[in-house]
Amino acid sequence: MRVVVENIKRTILILAGAGVIGTLLLFLVFCIPNAALQHNADGAWEIFKSEGIEHSDIKYITHFFGSKLIADSDMMRAVVANDESLTPIERAMDINGYARYWHGYLLILRPLLVFFSYGQFRYLMFISFAILIYLMINKLNKEFNGCGIGFGLLVSLILVHFSAVPFSLHVGITFFVAFLAVLYVLNNQEKMASEQFAWCFYLIIGALTSYVDFLTTPIVTLCFPLMIQILLDIRDDKKDNRYIAIIRNSVAWGIGYAVMWAEKWFIGSAILRKNVIADSMSEAKLWQTVGTGQKYNFVSALAKNIACMLPFGESARELIPFIVVGVLAIAVLVVKLLKRTNTIKNNLKKALPILFISLYPFIWILVMSNHSGVHATFWVYRILVITVFGMICFYKLIVSEEIADER
Repeated sequence: MRVVVENIKRTILILAGAGVIGTLLLFLVFCIPNAALQHNADGAWEIFKSEGIEHSDIKYITHFFGSKLIADSDMMRAVVANDESLTPIERAMDINGYARYWHGYLLILRPLLVFFSYGQFRYLMFISFAILIYLMINKLNKEFNGCGIGFGLLVSLILVHFSAVPFSLHVGITFFVAFLAVLYVLNNQEKMASEQFAWCFYLIIGALTSYVDFLTTPIVTLCFPLMIQILLDIRDDKKDNRYIAIIRNSVAWGIGYAVMWAEKWFIGSAILRKNVIADSMSEAKLWQTVGTGQKYNFVSALAKNIACMLPFGESARELIPFIVVGVLAIAVLVVKLLKRTNTIKNNLKKALPILFISLYPFIWILVMSNHSGVHATFWVYRILVITVFGMICFYKLIVSEEIADER
């Protein structure tokens, strides 16, 4: 009971502090004069136009269906919140009437656009993602004896057309948070072994996700570090109940995510003297009922999200060689499984928690069916990177004893 009370106190303190700090930081970045970044912000629209984006909205990086991305048009409009009748704090809360989100990504975007063009900012995103992916794969290879977990991460990113993500901070911001969280877990294993510390960690990650995200792929910030943490527990053969740890940390992330979002509604309503809460609830109801005139249930939304992973453009016939290769690969894996039935029996139980986390994207699509269907092509389907990575890790666990070996 004492631990529960301490966690409640920490939760209240962290989330109250997050709301205050988040508001203060946005106020500070909006103290930067618009004139200091106006030229670079305006240049983004020239880039969008040159790429053939009719309404500065959607673009394809390649002809593949899954490479379709939403452009950073909403973000670039938010960069210059140009109602001069508002004070900096009001502009930070209103964002041209887009008050239901925190828009915390502006802490990165506004200062950088003082010095860099939008095109250069994309270049910086490419570099940043390349460094983060390299660091993760290198660390995973060291921690898991080069058994293929790092390679599995790379494969899973390729299968969700990750090469397109640096073209859009709108889509990439959650992956930045997720990758940084993974590196933190890998480099602070002793701290993460504490239940209280892990609770606070996932609480903060959930709140940070709510602060910077546009409801794109938020659960990657939970699932990536959580899966790595459970893999480390399996490797070290810890006897703790892993399902309880998964659920506890997921609840912490969910509380951080939901409460931080609600704080924006209350703080925004107080500062702007208007009902941001009613607007937010109305928009949430719209996306879960009508949206853009399309209507998806769980099955149709899931099917659309899975289809986005497949490498085809105008014709599904392009898939034929990939189907052949896929069938052959599955056959090889099945043969390998049949040869290791005893190993699988021994390892199956300890590997099941990874399979459990792999199902999180399906839960998200179930709860957010219409939103997930409408936005599948633009960003949502990339949450299936968790399912792919989890299944690769699950396979590695059940056929190999290397991960659980003494180091």
